[in-house]
Amino acid sequence: MAPLLACLILNGCERNDTGEAPAAERPATPRSATPEKKTPASNPTTRAETKKVAIEANDKMKFSVTGFSVETGQPVEVTLKNVGTMPKVSMGHNWVLLKDDAAPGKFVEAGFDDAANDYIDPGVADQIIAATRLLGPGESDTVTFTAPEKAGKYNYVCSFPGHFAAGMKGVMTAE
Repeated sequence: MAPLLACLILNGCERNDTGEAPAAERPATPRSATPEKKTPASNPTTRAETKKVAIEANDKMKFSVTGFSVETGQPVEVTLKNVGTMPKVSMGHNWVLLKDDAAPGKFVEAGFDDAANDYIDPGVADQIIAATRLLGPGESDTVTFTAPEKAGKYNYVCSFPGHFAAGMKGVMTAE
């Protein structure tokens, strides 16, 4: 009961009688894949604060932040804003955080022809930790997730064709 109460107070999460989030609130793959195993803190004062990261994407196919660090198991909130002016059809941007064993180039290549799914092939969606939707000019999106419990480097990419190859990528380090 205490962990559930802490979750409700700290995260504002709701649960049904089965202990699961209502279906409408469960994240859908690939937008926000199920986070790594998470255990509610027994003492809310020792819980890590949410790491908030603001990233801008532009018409030069670059992220404004190409690396940041988090604590393992830490709540993370990433906000991506497309500050470019070119149309989404030719210069859309997203932010996709991959698992540590994913090959970023192969992941991006798999989605080249999948515009309907924000250039993410559903066959490789299990390699995603979290992702924003594809954004047009002036749009922003925020994704929240729990950093992996395993320390290491986790690549993030823009999956729009050509953007990863142009350098639209970065690394989240979990320590």
